[in-house]
This record gives sequence, C-alpha cells and structure tokens, in this order.
Amino acid sequence: MGGQVESLQHDGEVRNSKLLWVLGNYSRFVRPGMLRVKCELSEEQSPENGVLVSAYKNPENGNLVYVLVNLSEECMDVCMGEDVKASTYTTDKDQNMGFKTQPMNAVILPARSVLTALQ
Repeated sequence: MGGQVESLQHDGEVRNSKLLWVLGNYSRFVRPGMLRVKCELSEEQSPENGVLVSAYKNPENGNLVYVLVNLSEECMDVCMGEDVKASTYTTDKDQNMGFKTQPMNAVILPARSVLTALQ
C-alpha cells in the first residue's frame, strides 16, 4: 500500500466541486484565533425552516464574520441586524463565492446556498 500512498503526493486530479467552494466560505474568512459568538435568527429564519447561522469574531479588530446556510429550496430574506453594508460571498448552483454588497437588515440568501457576510 505504501506505493499507492506515495503516488498520491505527485499525481492525481483536483476537481472543482461545490463542496470545495463551500469549504472556502468558511476557511477563507474564519481564521485561526477567531472566537465563535452567539448568533440567533428569528423563528421564520430558523433551522426548522432550513436556515443555519454561525458567527465568528476577530479578537484583534472586533470584525465579525457570519456564515449562513440555506438548506431549503426557497430563496430567503434574512435580517442580520442594522442597515449597514456587508460584503457577502455566496456559493449556490449558479455561483462560486460570488461577491455582492448587501445591507445586513436584508440579506438575500438563495435557495440551497452558503453565504459568508463580513461586517
């Protein structure tokens, strides 16, 4: 088996997949040393309706990163707080970490997507 493992270090194929891009929604923005902080959504925007959220704070500068997952087949408008602009990166069937600026009080979360919001 040693020869097979050795060959994996020098050849192989990397495939562009949605899982790769979804991992990027986390790994590109949630960095070592960040702290997970409490973050809740309303009942209309809850895990029962297919929306999951987590938030992370950079202890050095206080910046927040939110990662939202929409498991449902419907696009949702999510209120994440005040009317301040956030940079968002969305992975769904049509885009791979597509960039957009959105107000935090009206984030558009496409169906079956992962969205990272930087505030």
